[in-house]
Amino acid sequence: MKKILYSLLIITVALCFMGCGKSETAKQAMKVADAETITDKLDEIDGWLISDIWNKGFVDIRDYIANGTSSTGETLDIDFTIESLDIAIKKKPDYDSFIDGLEEEQYAQIKSIWERLSPEIDLLYNQAKEIIPVVNDASNSFDTGKLVQYRDAFSDAIYDLD
Repeated sequence: MKKILYSLLIITVALCFMGCGKSETAKQAMKVADAETITDKLDEIDGWLISDIWNKGFVDIRDYIANGTSSTGETLDIDFTIESLDIAIKKKPDYDSFIDGLEEEQYAQIKSIWERLSPEIDLLYNQAKEIIPVVNDASNSFDTGKLVQYRDAFSDAIYDLD
């Protein structure tokens, strides 16, 4: 019985040593996999920002206030647009947490841009909820200029990772 246990111990130790030689390669592979996962998540956030928040939300609200139509010049149900924005905005806390958790230096610019972009999303969303958009309302200053500036910089920073 002692011989069997001793043999198992030797085999276990030998396997550990064999595996240790590959640990640097395994660590590198893990870093690459993590980077790909992070990039995938950032691409998801960028898609959400462009499609759900901008294209289906803020740009239509802005144009509705200015001229009573969607950004493409079509009729628009503003209540439905805001309801859709309500659904989309629910993802934002998770995205805030994800970006806040990025610690690698290569993501510093993305985090810096998000620190400006995230509050701007909140500001415009809250404004759309508090002041019901009305057609040709010159008193409603639904200014999307900063959001566009930050959104474009965010997209560019993600693209530059590739």
